[in-house]
Amino acid sequence: MEKKKELTKEEKAKKIKIKLLKQVYWDEKDLKRLEDKLEKITIKIESIRSSNISSMPKSSGLAQDISDLLGQQEEYQSLIIKKIMKLEKSRQKAEASIDTLEDSRLKLILNYVYLEDMTFKEIAVDLRKSERHIRRLHDIAIRLMKIVKN
Repeated sequence: MEKKKELTKEEKAKKIKIKLLKQVYWDEKDLKRLEDKLEKITIKIESIRSSNISSMPKSSGLAQDISDLLGQQEEYQSLIIKKIMKLEKSRQKAEASIDTLEDSRLKLILNYVYLEDMTFKEIAVDLRKSERHIRRLHDIAIRLMKIVKN
């Protein structure tokens, strides 16, 4: 049986820093998922309302359906507000941590990777450097960055 390798203090610190920076990405993904669900519910509500305009008799089932959907819509709106607040906090924490770097190139690379969701290849093209060099600078930036506690 293989023994699990212990992480060095530096490797643990790197993992924590990357997790902090990636939190913005995951919060944005979660927000998008909630917004998509809200949009589907809103579309269902609109389709029920537009079908009620017809001259057909109204069923009490439709009234219950729209009532349930309105409740879900309100719940998702509330979840979205909470998620936006969480996203803003994680973004501020990531930006403050990135700002602890003195080198503007390193700041730019971390902003591109974690806040603008660019790939190393895209950054390399933008900065006219090799992808390998960008990866090296990224590792240096992570090592030098300090975590700002809010």
